[in-house]
Amino acid sequence: MTFPTSILSFFMVGVLGTGLTNVIIAIALSHWAWYARMVRSLVISLRQREFVLASRLSGAGHVRVFVDHLAGAVIPSLLVLATLDIGHMMLHVAGMSFLGLGVTAPTAEWGVMINDARQYIWTQPLQMFWPGLALFISVMAFNLVGDALRDHLDPHLVTEHAH
Repeated sequence: MTFPTSILSFFMVGVLGTGLTNVIIAIALSHWAWYARMVRSLVISLRQREFVLASRLSGAGHVRVFVDHLAGAVIPSLLVLATLDIGHMMLHVAGMSFLGLGVTAPTAEWGVMINDARQYIWTQPLQMFWPGLALFISVMAFNLVGDALRDHLDPHLVTEHAH
């Protein structure tokens, strides 16, 4: 968990080989532990709540408690975290492609475009600017969508705005 996901992804792509499929596999495998830790911490924080204890006292099993009570509280938080993490993963893919470890050139990808434009930076700087701007806008858009989802789905924020 303390090992940087970027280094782990670089290593996995080095083992698996370049290409979009291998990059996606490497990023997914390097990020799963973080998501598992987040789900675990959410479940631990919720399992001592009154509604979960009442369900357990009424005879519900672990699966029933998870499906009826915990999944409904965990899935919105996980959806928000995943939406916010999409921007990070986009930067991760672009960085790997820029370094030549991810998607390779004839495939249109922003990291490849920025890397190809490096040789023209002094004569045609806009060739590097536009893919960088597109990447920036896309990452910002996913962050804004994640913030909006958090504002919409977080029950604590909903009750605070109501008062």
